[in-house]
Amino acid sequence: MNTLKSTKTFSCGQENCNLLYMVHGHYQLDGPPIPLLRPRLSKRRLWDSQKENKLVTGITLKQQHTHTELFHGPLILIVKFFFGFPKKMPQAQRRKLLHKPYEKIPDLSNLIKYIEDAATTVLYHDDCIITKIRATKQYEAKPRTVFIIGQENGTNTSGASTLGTNTENY
Repeated sequence: MNTLKSTKTFSCGQENCNLLYMVHGHYQLDGPPIPLLRPRLSKRRLWDSQKENKLVTGITLKQQHTHTELFHGPLILIVKFFFGFPKKMPQAQRRKLLHKPYEKIPDLSNLIKYIEDAATTVLYHDDCIITKIRATKQYEAKPRTVFIIGQENGTNTSGASTLGTNTENY
């Protein structure tokens, strides 16, 4: 069983990353954010209509996962879902909405669940080890999902939790 051990300092190599005292990884999924859909029911069976999407997402995450081992808990998930503008929206209205909260469907909880499911066995063994989540959805010119997953038990040199001090910009 491969697991990452928390270290005193850790450099992920990402530009402008200030999460130095937490083992973590940065991931990006291009395209519109995908919510988790309910399982489909036919006459005799229950099936997952997103099985292929999750497989492609898992492959993408595996390619971005720079660690050789899986994360172990407790974990924190920091995720931003960026939604594009409608095609017929005027430029002036787009500028007003840029970086503003996206208050339409899909639900934030379903978006998070999709990420958790797709990353299971790719980044960690089971999504039950995620103990804290910070998530937002907002307008952006380029639709995508950006997230950081890391070990929540890290501390910085002052002894404070990395959750409150180093993740505010994400």
